Amino acid sequence: MTTTDELKKAAEEAGASQAEQIEAVKVLQNAIAQTHTEIAKEKDKERVEEIKESLEDNN
Repeated sequence: MTTTDELKKAAEEAGASQAEQIEAVKVLQNAIAQTHTEIAKEKDKERVEEIKESLEDNN
């Protein structure tokens, strides 16, 4: 079961309306997307540093 499924199930059990469930899932999806973006940016920074070091070594 995915985190999204777990959140939906918890919302259903708590008696949340379908609109509330949808909103909760959207919030979670946005948080996941933001986390992925931050991870990608960090990996990009690391790659830039690797390239810089490689260029310095070649000079």
